[in-house]
Amino acid sequence: MKNSIAATLPTRGYHARMRVYLREMYPPLSRLATASLACVSFLLLLGPIAGPRAVSLSACTPVGIWTLFALTLILRLMDELKDRDIDRRLFGDRPLPSGKVKESDIRFSLLLVCASLLIPNMVSGQLFLFSALLLGYAVLMYHYFFVPAAWHKYLLLNLATHNPIVPIMFIYVVVLFAVQSGIPLSALPWSTIILVVAMYWSLFMGWEIARKIRHTKEETEYITYSKIFGRTAATVIVFTVQVGAVVIGVYLYYALSLSEVFLAVVVKGGLALACGYIAFLTGRIKSGKKLRLLAEGYAVTIMLAPVWELAALPVVRHAL
Repeated sequence: MKNSIAATLPTRGYHARMRVYLREMYPPLSRLATASLACVSFLLLLGPIAGPRAVSLSACTPVGIWTLFALTLILRLMDELKDRDIDRRLFGDRPLPSGKVKESDIRFSLLLVCASLLIPNMVSGQLFLFSALLLGYAVLMYHYFFVPAAWHKYLLLNLATHNPIVPIMFIYVVVLFAVQSGIPLSALPWSTIILVVAMYWSLFMGWEIARKIRHTKEETEYITYSKIFGRTAATVIVFTVQVGAVVIGVYLYYALSLSEVFLAVVVKGGLALACGYIAFLTGRIKSGKKLRLLAEGYAVTIMLAPVWELAALPVVRHAL
C-alpha cells in the first residue's frame, strides 16, 4: 500500500518536469483552443436545431470547454502509462522513456486532472452525472476493458472500443446545452442531434486513423492502418469516414436553412481534403505526418463552419 502511494506522490522538481511534458506532448494553449472550438462550434450548431428557446452560449459554456480539455489531457496521460513499454522501444525520446518526466508525475497529474474535470460539473446534477460517465469510460479504456492482451494485439479492436468516447463526449455537450437552455433532454430533437454528433465524430475518428497511416519507407514495428490495409486502402477508408462530415453538413444546410457561408466552408473543406489525399496517394506528399496535419486542418475547417455561420447572420439579415 505504501509503495502504491509513493508511486503516485510527486517528488521534487514535479512542476518543472510537467512543464516540459506539457510543452512536448500536450501544448496547453493549442489544446485549449481546440477544446474551445469543438465545444463552441457544436453548441452553435445545436442552437438552430433546438429552436428559439435555445441558449447556445452561456456562463456554463466554460465548464464544457474545460471538460473537453481535461478529458483529452486525461486520455493523453493514460496513454503514457498504457504505452510505456512500446514507447521505450520505439519512441525513446518522449518525456517518460527519456526520463524527462517520472511515472509518479504522470500518476499524480492524472488524479489532479480527474478531480478538476468533475468539480466544475457540480454546477448541475445532470452535468456531474454525465461527466462521471465520461470519466468512467476513460478508466475502462485505461484498463483495456480488463482484457489487455486482446487490445494490445488488434488495432481495429482498439479503435472500435476506444473511439466511442468521442460521441459520448459530444453527448455530454448536448447535456450542457440542455442545462443552459432549460430544455428537458427528452424535448430535444434527437434525430437531428445524433446526425451532428456523427458529423463531429467523423472528424475525430478520421484524425485518429489518419495519424496512423504512413508511406512504406516510414513503417516500423509500430502497428498502423497502412500496415493492415495497405496505404491506398487505408487512405480511402479514412477519406470515406471524414467526408461523412461534408455529407451531413450539406444536409444540415438544407434542413436548417443555414447560410451559403456555412455551405461554402463545409464544401471547400471537403475539396481541400480530397486534393490532399490525392497528393498523398500520388507521392507528392511523402510523409504520414503531413497526412495527420491535413486531417487536423480539415477538422478545424469544418468546426469553424458554425462560427462563420454566426458571423454571417447579421450580413445576411441586412441583405434581406
